[in-house]
Amino acid sequence: MKKSKQILILAILSALVTGLTGCLALSPTESCELGVGQPPTENSVGGAVVLFQASDNFPDSGVAIVQSEALRSALPQAEQEVPFALAIAVADGSPNLLFQSWINLDFGDIELDLEQKRNRAQAALGNVYGCSFEEDSSLGDLDNDVDLIGGLRVASSALANVTGEKLVLVFSNGFQTSGQPNFAESFPADFDEVDSIIDVLRNENALPDLKGVRVEWIGLGQITAGNEQLDQQAFNTLEYFWTSLISSSGGTPPGSFSSGALGNASREGAPSSLPLAEVRGLCLFSLDETAGFAFKPNSSSFVNEDLAKVGAESIARQIFEADCGNRPLRVTGFTASGKSKSQFELDGPNLALSEARARAFADILETLGLEVQEVVGGGKGPTLDWDSNGQFVEELGRKNRIVLVEEVR
Repeated sequence: MKKSKQILILAILSALVTGLTGCLALSPTESCELGVGQPPTENSVGGAVVLFQASDNFPDSGVAIVQSEALRSALPQAEQEVPFALAIAVADGSPNLLFQSWINLDFGDIELDLEQKRNRAQAALGNVYGCSFEEDSSLGDLDNDVDLIGGLRVASSALANVTGEKLVLVFSNGFQTSGQPNFAESFPADFDEVDSIIDVLRNENALPDLKGVRVEWIGLGQITAGNEQLDQQAFNTLEYFWTSLISSSGGTPPGSFSSGALGNASREGAPSSLPLAEVRGLCLFSLDETAGFAFKPNSSSFVNEDLAKVGAESIARQIFEADCGNRPLRVTGFTASGKSKSQFELDGPNLALSEARARAFADILETLGLEVQEVVGGGKGPTLDWDSNGQFVEELGRKNRIVLVEEVR
């Protein structure tokens, strides 16, 4: 069954959305027939790939794809931003590129023509998404289970000839139940286990190549009715896993994992996926700048102590609800690098600063009746917060200013 999909992809790789380059092809109201054209002779200036999860435990993403502001803002708006590569891939048990196209300007086109092509391009991706679930679809059959790492590998390959901005827009709950790691066999118990998994993938050269790729993510942790919801600790671990994997693969992880306009149920025709392995007694919570772990520059004084208290109260409530309230806790603080890669010292002042900030947050937790046994300075957080030239990027640095609260085992 999968063989038919792979054969068809050879013909689809150069398929062009109607009006993108003037070739006859797919439009939002037509059947699932794909026109065939030729890719541009020069490298694309920019590119975007939609990567979606096809399984019965993830809500329908069709509307979210068509309405995605992240995708819309990535599409070219001026002549100097074309050619622009556009593709959609599926992260099922055997990830594949379903459709690839290019937005370009023909001779005599004006800005209005580019606007129309942008509109048709996004709508057409939504149509390809819907067509992939049809029983008689020429796109081939979808496989059971979900291999997101394989999907990221396929998505990045579609952007190989892009010289400028690259976007991979993921629609998935993050439940990888095929490939390695397989969360149906074992779900990581804590951040240390996540780090170990990432190290193994790195040593085996099994990480996707996301160098220069910005990843946005819709639907992390979201499932359809009838499936067991993740608790907050498991969600934190899942978020840390994908943030670390993307960063370790050279990509820029999402600033946040948003919910988007997902449906209430899965798409009709979605294949099945294995349930996650049992989550093993997690007691793990994190807080970032937006929720109160924000400090004055080079200081352990909170920017807003009242907001920090609200954040601590939220974590304390989750700890007590998870029956972790009678266990000793470890509080670990992290900072941004705050300087260029060449000037950064692994054992430099970030260690002391991160510990002082962890201590400030731990003091609040103790006033709420929690036992903090250990306070740790983690130094720079896990996200690579330097650009390709090794310069510090504040937007990425924010992802590293976090505090982690966990049970002392």
